[in-house]
Amino acid sequence: MDDTKLENLSYQIDNILIRLAQNNDSTALLVSSVMLARLMLLCDAVGAGSDFRKLCQEVSTNPLIRNDIPQEIIH
Repeated sequence: MDDTKLENLSYQIDNILIRLAQNNDSTALLVSSVMLARLMLLCDAVGAGSDFRKLCQEVSTNPLIRNDIPQEIIH
């Protein structure tokens, strides 16, 4: 996957997550926790659970902050 496709995928996921939070009158943290749990189940089902947990650990110690998009409060 090239950078352009990865960027497009990222923006599509952003839009889905925002829409899920808005449509369910939910907080970003609640949507994130449900999404994370579902992703963990998916990775467990295909044998990638251990790698997914390692990824979560790595991301949790190096948070990503995007300065190029405005921070929107949706809850």
